[in-house]
Amino acid sequence: MKPNDFLDPSQLPLDLQWIASHQKLHPEDPVYLLLGWHAQHTKQAEDRVAALLTEMKASVDLRITAMTTAATTISEVSAALDAVKTELAGRPQILAKELESQLTKPVNNAVEALQALDQSLKPIAQTFQIAQSRTILATLLSGVALGVVAAFILFVK
Repeated sequence: MKPNDFLDPSQLPLDLQWIASHQKLHPEDPVYLLLGWHAQHTKQAEDRVAALLTEMKASVDLRITAMTTAATTISEVSAALDAVKTELAGRPQILAKELESQLTKPVNNAVEALQALDQSLKPIAQTFQIAQSRTILATLLSGVALGVVAAFILFVK
């Protein structure tokens, strides 16, 4: 602003206009110029404070919104964790039942297959035992026959 702008009485706030009129200050008086300068800087300071207040209010509003969102999220996560905790508390029994139901049939099938294999191998095992007994008997008889032949050769000469 130019110094001449400070000399315009309509540019002063009402309280400073009252001081100028009460003290009968003339616009050419240096005090009048000082009053105008003071009024202008006070107005600039007030405008700056108002702008900063608006900026601070917007910043605080954003933080309040962020905190509200965070609190809502925390409560939702807490509720979800409680649900997971409840689900996990009963999970071992559910898993045991599922495992039992899933393994019962394969285990029963395996037992039945082993029993069928046992039944089918019994005749082969009996045949093998008979064959082994016959082999032992044949070996014994061969030994006796060789012994008799050897004794006959020894005593006949």
